[in-house]
Formats: sequence, structure tokens, C-alpha cells
Amino acid sequence: MVGGLSSEEIAKKTIAAAKVPFELPPADERRERLSGVLNVLYVIFTEGSTRNVG
Repeated sequence: MVGGLSSEEIAKKTIAAAKVPFELPPADERRERLSGVLNVLYVIFTEGSTRNVG
């Protein structure tokens, strides 16, 4: 579970099957890509916290 989501819900198997590489982006791209990463983390946090309510 990550943020209240199962691995199936975050498509871990799909990513692995597609052989998507996980590597650190070049230094000059990191700042540009950070807002997208933070948005995804916010969605995971929000979804995880709202699923456990009521």
C-alpha cells in the first residue's frame, strides 16, 4: 500500500511489463519536472486520505 492505494491501483505491474526505465533525470531537467512529481504525490496523498474516511 502506498498512500492507501494497492500496487494494482498504481499500475506497478503495467509499468514493469512495459519495461519503463526508472532513472534520475539529468540535472537540468529536474526543476522543470518537479512540479509534475509534486502533483502526483498530492493526488496519492489526497486519494489515500479520503479513501479511509467513512
